[in-house]
Amino acid sequence: MLPDDDQTMLTIDDNVDAAYVLNVQGTGFFRVNYDAANWEALRMTLINDRDAIHKLNRASIVDDAMNLARSDHLPYTTGLEMTRYLTNETEYIPFKSGMMSFEHIETMLRTDEANHAPLRAYLTSLLTDLYEAGDQFVVEDTDSMQDIFFKIELIEWMCLYGYEDCAQTADETFGAWMESGENTIDPDLRQSIYKAAIRQGNQEEFDFLFDQLWVQGVNPNERNKVIYGLGASNDPTLLLELLNESINSG
Repeated sequence: MLPDDDQTMLTIDDNVDAAYVLNVQGTGFFRVNYDAANWEALRMTLINDRDAIHKLNRASIVDDAMNLARSDHLPYTTGLEMTRYLTNETEYIPFKSGMMSFEHIETMLRTDEANHAPLRAYLTSLLTDLYEAGDQFVVEDTDSMQDIFFKIELIEWMCLYGYEDCAQTADETFGAWMESGENTIDPDLRQSIYKAAIRQGNQEEFDFLFDQLWVQGVNPNERNKVIYGLGASNDPTLLLELLNESINSG
């Protein structure tokens, strides 16, 4: 399609069963909707041979499907079926794109326990094998930034949904800092661990982290991580305390 063209026509052989992909590697800023047969072909390809589709297109396929479902241009069952392959995704870009597509649903359902419980169950089952494949709370020297981002994403979602190992490890890691006074948490993981510890903690954990805002010499980046961590509290009283302090110190 050329810049001056308002449309272009492609002919696709109806006898070809293989999946086809449009907007290859996201060359254009638009969403792509397919017929039901190709959505199914794409789903099967993602499950059985995901690397046959470029990682940028894997990212856009799931993102398109979920956002088309959100706008009533595609059944949500189709959108959700496209996410099933994520349990085997090892590349950060398509994995992050897939998880971002759940953020709207999470926001809409978080106060509706009856409907939120199935979402938690689905995403936990989707992510368990990826989470258990390694120690997500340890950053190795050989980890690339995308490896680290992948770990952060897993910690964020699994701790949010109360996955036992994630919640316990975050609590123990934060507790070790409280006990020793020495913060040995990897800087890349701090914000996620702070959020998890505060979300499941009480006044003691909140006050400890709150005090870190006033530690002499704390750098702005660490201060932001602390603020995000405090903001994860589920206690309205503690959140009001944080808000008032922010206003008074502003």
